[in-house]
Amino acid sequence: MSEKEEFSIIVREGTQLIGFEWWVENPVGVICLVHGLGEHAGRYDHVAKFFNSRSFSVLVFDQRGHGLSEGKRGHTPSHDQMLDDIEEVLMYARAEYNDLPLYIFGHSMGGNLVLNYLLKKNIAELAGAVVSTPWLKTKIVAPPWQVNVAKLMVRLIPYLSQSNGLKAEWLTYDEKVNLTYKRDPLVHDKISIRLYLDFFDAGLWALKNTDLLKLPVFLYHGADDPIASQEATAQFSNDAGKWATFKLYTDTKHEPHNDLNQKNVLNDIMDWIDSKN
Repeated sequence: MSEKEEFSIIVREGTQLIGFEWWVENPVGVICLVHGLGEHAGRYDHVAKFFNSRSFSVLVFDQRGHGLSEGKRGHTPSHDQMLDDIEEVLMYARAEYNDLPLYIFGHSMGGNLVLNYLLKKNIAELAGAVVSTPWLKTKIVAPPWQVNVAKLMVRLIPYLSQSNGLKAEWLTYDEKVNLTYKRDPLVHDKISIRLYLDFFDAGLWALKNTDLLKLPVFLYHGADDPIASQEATAQFSNDAGKWATFKLYTDTKHEPHNDLNQKNVLNDIMDWIDSKN
C-alpha cells in the first residue's frame, strides 16, 4: 500500500516550497528527488510509484520558481540558496525517517545541484545518490562574449528572464510524454540571468572538484541527449574514480526515466541502490 500526501516547508529566508511524499508502510529506505529546470514534482509520480513498489518512500518537491512553490519562475537568488533548500528538505525527510537509508536523486538542473551538494555539504545523513543527465555542461554552448555580457547584466537585473529554448521533442523518443509536457500548465520555459550564470559556473566547478566526492553515486545519461553533455557526465564519473558508477543508454534522450526504455533505467537504479544496502 502506498499513499501520496502534500507537504510544505518554509525555508530559512521565507520562501514556501511545496512537495509530495509517496509513502509506503514499513519502508526499507527513502529517496528524495530533485527535478530539473522548468518542470515540477508531478512529472515524477510514476518514478515514485516504481520505488514504492520496491518498498521505498519517496519525497519530491517543487524547487523555488517551479511548480506550486513560491518564487519568480526560472529564477533563483543564488545557487547556494537552492543547495540550502535541498538541505532543508533532507532535514524534513530525516526527521520523519530517522533510521532508514536516505538517498538523493537529481535530474538535469537537479543533477547539477545534487553533485554540488555532495561536494560542498555535510553528507553524513546520506547513503548514496542517483544523478540523471546532469547539467554540468550544455550541448549548445554560449559564445564567450554572450557570457561576458550576461555577467555585466546580472549586476543590474539578475532576475531578467527569457525562454530557455528547450523543445519538447528533445526530452524523449516517446511522443506521448513530449506532448504531455507541452500541455502541462505547471511546466514553464523561463530562465533568469542569475540562474543561468550560477549553474554554468557550478557545473564547471563540480567537474574540477571531483576529488571532494566521498559518497557512492550512480550517474546515467541518454546517448542521444541534445541538452546536457554526455561527455561531461562521463568525465565526472571517470575523475571521481571508485565513488562513481556511470551508465550510458543508447536510443535515449534527455529524460531516460521517461523514455521508451524507462523500465530498464528504473530497474538499473534500483539494482544499484540494492547493491549499497
